[in-house]
Amino acid sequence: MSEALIVVDVHNEYEKFDAVDPQNPLAAVQGPCFGSIMIKSGQVSGGGVCNYTDQDGDMAILSWVPQGIGRDGLTIGIWSVEGGTGKWDGASGGGAFRAGTRDDGSYRNDVTGAITLP
Repeated sequence: MSEALIVVDVHNEYEKFDAVDPQNPLAAVQGPCFGSIMIKSGQVSGGGVCNYTDQDGDMAILSWVPQGIGRDGLTIGIWSVEGGTGKWDGASGGGAFRAGTRDDGSYRNDVTGAITLP
């Protein structure tokens, strides 16, 4: 729009997460994340939803909220588990993320936090 007003339409399709712990509930999910980010006079707002499906066909819904833009131009924010089906029904948790296109042109989303399945 302008230097004082930037709007980003976000849509990413995740095929996998590279998890340190293979038992991490996100290690075997895939699916879309979508939403929008608005940067108005340097203030970041917006948010979105991720709709993941795991290897058992259970669905997980996570929300995300951008909180700022790092000096490296990457979006930083928070995420939380909203619920889902099967093992994700009643799940809780959340954490932080740092996402965007890196200097080499690749997109990456570094996610930290914790998830508790019922």
